[in-house]
Amino acid sequence: MIGLLTLRELGVLMTAIMVAGRSGSAFTAQIGSMKITEEIDALQTMGLNPVDTLVLPRVLALVICLPLLTIYANLTALAGDGVRLGLARYFAQCLPGRTAACRSP
Repeated sequence: MIGLLTLRELGVLMTAIMVAGRSGSAFTAQIGSMKITEEIDALQTMGLNPVDTLVLPRVLALVICLPLLTIYANLTALAGDGVRLGLARYFAQCLPGRTAACRSP
């Protein structure tokens, strides 16, 4: 059940929130500092469109990388859930009445 929820909703949502927070703030800070140092005005003086030069490559990179990051997040979540399930089964065998099952050979 947790795996299905992760694949349908949580993996995508958590990845999108992290990418939006980290990348959005980084892009804004970099473009803001370029505006202060008049690099954007220099691009316009050279006849280049600042949106095509600065924004478009970043958006295309996000469009390419976000599905890959979502797949990675889903696989990592499923692996973590598998480890949790394995540990839960191991410790369920080690209840006070079942100490013989906990001994390693």
